[in-house]
Amino acid sequence: MNIKPRLFLRLCLILVLLASVAICMQSPPVKADQPEARLIINEVMSNPITDWNHDGVVNRGDQWVELYRDGGSYVDLDGWIIDDGPGGSLPYRFDSFSTEWRYIVVFSSQTLIDFGQAGDVVRIYKPDGSLSDELEVPEMQDDSSASRYPDGSDSIRVDLVPTPLYPNGSRGVITPPTPTPDPTPTPESMTIDSARRSPAGKLVQIRGTVTAPPNSVGNKRMYVQDYTGGVLVLTASSITGIATGQEVIVTGTMGTYYGEIALRPVDGGIKLTGQSYEVSPMDIRARDIGPRFESRLVRLSGEVSASSKPDLMLVDGSTSIPARVHISSPSTVSWLSPQKGDQLQVTGILSSVNGRYRLVPRFNSDISITRSADLPESKPINYLRTNIAFARTLSTDIPVEVTGIVTTPPNLLGKGTMYVQDTSAGILVTGNLTRLHPGQQVTIRGRTSIYYSQHRIEADKIEPSQTYTQVMPRDISPVDVGPSTEGLLVRLSGAVSGSSWPSIYLNGGATRIYFADGTRIKNPKAEAGDYLTVVGIVSRWNDNYRVMPRFASDIILSKTIQNTQWLDTTLGALRSLPMGTRVRFTAQVTAPPGSLGEERMYVGSGGLGIALHLTNDKYPKLIEGDVVQVQGVLDTYHKERIVRLESGSDITRLSVGAPVQPVRVSTSKIGRDLEGALVTIAAPITARSWPSLYMNDGSGEVVVKIDEGTGIPRFEGGKHDFAQITGIVSRWDDTWRLLPRKASDIQIVTIPKGMPATGQGGSRS
Repeated sequence: MNIKPRLFLRLCLILVLLASVAICMQSPPVKADQPEARLIINEVMSNPITDWNHDGVVNRGDQWVELYRDGGSYVDLDGWIIDDGPGGSLPYRFDSFSTEWRYIVVFSSQTLIDFGQAGDVVRIYKPDGSLSDELEVPEMQDDSSASRYPDGSDSIRVDLVPTPLYPNGSRGVITPPTPTPDPTPTPESMTIDSARRSPAGKLVQIRGTVTAPPNSVGNKRMYVQDYTGGVLVLTASSITGIATGQEVIVTGTMGTYYGEIALRPVDGGIKLTGQSYEVSPMDIRARDIGPRFESRLVRLSGEVSASSKPDLMLVDGSTSIPARVHISSPSTVSWLSPQKGDQLQVTGILSSVNGRYRLVPRFNSDISITRSADLPESKPINYLRTNIAFARTLSTDIPVEVTGIVTTPPNLLGKGTMYVQDTSAGILVTGNLTRLHPGQQVTIRGRTSIYYSQHRIEADKIEPSQTYTQVMPRDISPVDVGPSTEGLLVRLSGAVSGSSWPSIYLNGGATRIYFADGTRIKNPKAEAGDYLTVVGIVSRWNDNYRVMPRFASDIILSKTIQNTQWLDTTLGALRSLPMGTRVRFTAQVTAPPGSLGEERMYVGSGGLGIALHLTNDKYPKLIEGDVVQVQGVLDTYHKERIVRLESGSDITRLSVGAPVQPVRVSTSKIGRDLEGALVTIAAPITARSWPSLYMNDGSGEVVVKIDEGTGIPRFEGGKHDFAQITGIVSRWDDTWRLLPRKASDIQIVTIPKGMPATGQGGSRS
């Protein structure tokens, strides 16, 4: 019988538990005068690469601690506490659980304690608060454990096979695998940005300047940066002689370290070039903290909102989420005991631990602090009287005064929020809001800010008037939901593509209708194919826009799509028709099925075109130039206008035609007016990051995206080389790009060194 190893391990654990229960049942009754049990941290697994807790994934939840009962015949865990030392995770308190088991295994998926770094101290406390035992986590290989050997002793071994629920050492020592000599691989030299995009395990070589020398921002950590980005380099703790500003060449394999992209050097893989360069930090705002600047040297200014050694939180008004500043250990940075309201400027490395970003200063000189007591006294505020559209263009924390009409009363779409608009634009308003009504005119004095990427005014004072004006919603297309309509009251219609309450999705999922709790609107139970008309506020949450209805009367749901008859029309007229219209037209195939994906193809002619989408059936066999008749429903997909087909029979080949000739255009013309059309551009390459490259003929930059479905191989062609590319103008959310269909659509002309390329393409570096 063939039993899988994971299933076998699971069966073994079950048998051990059953055996423990059996032993418990045969044990004599517990006597009151029996000695008190002591719990010992007997074994710790800190770097798991096996699904130890059998939840189907391998993550930090597979870390475990084995507790060993020393003395007594039972232990009641009620009130016992386990933690990972000062400055670590939140302590975990056990619920009532009485057991006679000698061994107890506790997983991090239960305690939420992360003790994956060498030097962490795992501690267990008695209910009275006294320490029962502690164990410092040593350096270990992946999937090896720190074990007391024999059980309960002071001797710590890291070479024993892990034995949860078994005596330590009962399965012997870890036998290292016999190395098989492999041919020495050749590292690929590349920029740091390219290295960061490489798959895990790839051998690369990068050249850059040291921005954080070894151990300045954490044990065994060094950071290197070039003009394209920064990267964490994992070093030996004993490495010396590397200083900030020195240029290094690092050879190693790409991977991650606690979620942060990292480079692990091979033996002797760090070499100094003898050159030194100054790297200036990049000034960022709290809203910029994220993957874009990971591992880079940055500088942030803000006000201290909270502090608890070794962390402090900074706010700068760009987002409601404070930036975390972390004083690492080991570090030469002194704790400055910041107080709430102090002003700080911090330079450091933007690091990531399991998806949580923090700014880590390297030296004491990286922190400049102005105590709140030393700040100048506040002066009377001079509010800038302006309209809402101009207020939205201002930087954060600018005092403004605007007058507008309430479109959403306070607290309806969120606690402490309302929306106001004038003839120029709309905006979110937050603060201590009074009772106001839709249509009521108000004057607002406050400061500009950003709330989850959405423009808002934090109101200091609101002056309502007794003037009421009815605000009519602006009629828009679903593709117009975005920055130009943010904060406005709008009306739009579209075909329902799906729903997951409290959201309904229109037009291929590109447009989201979101129902806030405060509206108390009941679920209309919309289904795919229904037709929905919505009035609501265009709101933004981070990078996602949605329309938020206010009242039940803001939604009209039709259970059958509008226009039951086909409308015979032309390619040129499609753009002016509303979403959901059932159309029938004739065109030529410009991108056959399969050339840009299995569900998508393009038809067009003479600078016009549109995408066809078919998801539940297969297209008929078609080639470029075929004349076809198409019937389907106007829709959008990631804001690109499409015709959605129900079946392969919705497209009929009428005749064979000559391939459509592309229209030659400048790079700045790639946009809404040519969406879906077949075009040709010719311009210098300004940057490349496969599978994308950027081109600019002097009129504006455009991105060329190589779709995986084309089968186009990776080609040579560097910055400042000249390219002529033919493809389809496509849209993905708010970005237009050019999609080549086949290898012959791309022609690269390598420009000899020293010879300028035609055009005025600017550099992205």
